[in-house]
Amino acid sequence: MELKLLEHLMMRTGETVSRSELHDKVWDMHFDPSSNVIDAHIARLRKKLQKSGASAAITTRRGIGFVLEPVTPSPATTWPIGKQ
Repeated sequence: MELKLLEHLMMRTGETVSRSELHDKVWDMHFDPSSNVIDAHIARLRKKLQKSGASAAITTRRGIGFVLEPVTPSPATTWPIGKQ
């Protein structure tokens, strides 16, 4: 299911995808507002994306849904070596 969830988010990169849409499109079932199925899968996907060094992250839009967004790398800090 995680692969199918990630695939759906990737097809809508940068767009907010509602929980009900994920239930319908990924799990092919009607939305149950008390279910934490999506939260559990999103949490696992976030860990896997972070661990892999992916250039994207899943952001929660509270009360709306989730969005897969590109991560902008922070500029590397360079330290002068041997200079004082």
